[in-house]
Amino acid sequence: MAGGEETELQTNENELTEALTDASSGAGTEAGTEAANAGPSIPRTLTSPLLRRDVTGGTIEGTRQGPIDTWRGIPFAAPPVGDLRFRAPQPVVPWSGVRSAGDFGAINPQPVRRRSQNSPAPVGADEDSLTLNIQAPAGVQPGEGRPVMVFIHGGGYSGGSSRDFSGHGESFVLEGGVLYVSFNYRLGSLGYLDFTRYATPERPIESNLGLRDQLAALEWVRDNIAQFGGDPANVTIFGESAGAGSVTTLLGVPRADGLFARAIAQSAPPSAVFRSRLSQTWAEEFVTILREQRRLRLEELERAASEPGYDPEAHDDVAHSAFAQSADASNNGGRKSDAPREHRFRIPVVTRTRDARAARAHAPQAAHATQVTQASQAAPDPSDLALLLEATPDELVAATSELSRQTPDAYPGAFCLAPTVDGEFVPEHPMRAVREGRGIQVPLIIGTNFREGSVFRGPLDILPTTAPRIGGMFSRAPSAGKKRMHASYPGLPSRHDGLTFGGDYAFWYPSTLLADWHSRHAPTRAYRFDFAPRLLRLVGLDATHGVEMFAPFDRFDLPLVRAMTSLGGRESYAAAGRRMRDAWLAFAKDGSFPDDWPAYGEETRTTRIIDVEDRLEDDPRHDARLAWKAFLPIFETLW
Repeated sequence: MAGGEETELQTNENELTEALTDASSGAGTEAGTEAANAGPSIPRTLTSPLLRRDVTGGTIEGTRQGPIDTWRGIPFAAPPVGDLRFRAPQPVVPWSGVRSAGDFGAINPQPVRRRSQNSPAPVGADEDSLTLNIQAPAGVQPGEGRPVMVFIHGGGYSGGSSRDFSGHGESFVLEGGVLYVSFNYRLGSLGYLDFTRYATPERPIESNLGLRDQLAALEWVRDNIAQFGGDPANVTIFGESAGAGSVTTLLGVPRADGLFARAIAQSAPPSAVFRSRLSQTWAEEFVTILREQRRLRLEELERAASEPGYDPEAHDDVAHSAFAQSADASNNGGRKSDAPREHRFRIPVVTRTRDARAARAHAPQAAHATQVTQASQAAPDPSDLALLLEATPDELVAATSELSRQTPDAYPGAFCLAPTVDGEFVPEHPMRAVREGRGIQVPLIIGTNFREGSVFRGPLDILPTTAPRIGGMFSRAPSAGKKRMHASYPGLPSRHDGLTFGGDYAFWYPSTLLADWHSRHAPTRAYRFDFAPRLLRLVGLDATHGVEMFAPFDRFDLPLVRAMTSLGGRESYAAAGRRMRDAWLAFAKDGSFPDDWPAYGEETRTTRIIDVEDRLEDDPRHDARLAWKAFLPIFETLW
């Protein structure tokens, strides 16, 4: 290949990786992209009294957009602010009069990247973000009993919102006549770190707040969806990435039983549910980072105050903006900030306690083992709770981004933002609950993409894909497992095989295990999405994480998809999406499957391969599956 062609492909690879990173992490939530996210051009009409509905809390009024009736920004819980920060979701606060349901609610605080977007102005982020959205075929009346599909967005439990294109679902509504529901939930430290050790009798704190928000949204659907023409007894939950991880986790949440009839998990990380003691270690590290970042900011403000011409308000705004950008810097893989040099902050590397180091020594087993050393046996300083409660959302996001950056190297194979086995809301690891028949036994579709890990670099560098991280995992693996793993990934720790190894560890192998165990108790179907447009294959991304999302949602109008199919493959891509959407809709309506998609079971592990032409394979990647079984026996013994 000529040098110029290699350079062009490398440029395309970098640009596509960044764009897919935004799509996978939910970064496409800015005001300038809302029109692009809105799907096919659908004329918007005025609100009408005919679209008023009585729901928990009061009366709302939606809008009609051509063939679709829409209600957006509906609160499903009280704003989790002030005294309700770090508390389980509370009942909706009632309102008087008619509340407009024409616009999305705020997104939950998160690092919002501005690059590759149409507008530099981010959508408003607010802790008061627990809202949901409903789309229905125009004219559907209360009590019709239509199937309901509830989508849980992805984004690594740290980004994304129901504003993303997946939160719209027009194609499912128009083609399947279903009701489509999407919602926000708390992210990052507000939703997925366990701060319960800082609680006091006067100021309780609960765990698994993001997951509890999801349950509250499903309870709202149960209580209200009939008002919009939906059937509360015919609800299918589905999601992608962290949203799919939420689906598989909810299978092990006893309180979720009866809230959904079926489930679909696209590229789930089902093993990413960690012991509370490890999560509390991360919470302690988070507080250390938060305190240090605040100290640095105060030092900067003190230095500025001593300068001639100091303007407190102007400088505080600049410092606050630069402080917020520190989160972007961490989340952008260390790329240079746009803030002036004098206003940038050095993010500290946490000096961990001996107990934290002990926990790290067991990773990745620490993610799942019962013997993980607890974070700190000493009672927390009362000022720690005060710091957590008074910190601004920007401060929380910046500290979360730094903790997330440090974790993959300090705890290979673990991710600090994830649900927690707290012994109460999540009484045991959901995969163990499923295996032992204690999970929610509903029909399940589960699958992954062919090369999940190839996009996990730069801002998404969170998997065990580098030589030190892979080495950390190998150092604790049985000898026989190491040999089999080297045979299955002979290029380790090269970039190609390292990315494949990390993706298989996080998504493919645990999804295969979950399919095995769920199939013992409920109807299960497995798929693998192999289709990749020619450009993605040329740049080495292949069918990577998130690439299947554009297909069933019929979002071939997006600039990213047009770029991905610029060298061909658009028609085959769209056809694969139609087949997926048809299968998802049939499943959501009555639990049926295509005649040529047989049941999954441990005897054959028959998997539908979605490609230019779909096909069936029994136990695909058999040798790699057995290699992982030998390499990580803890996956099957300690749950």
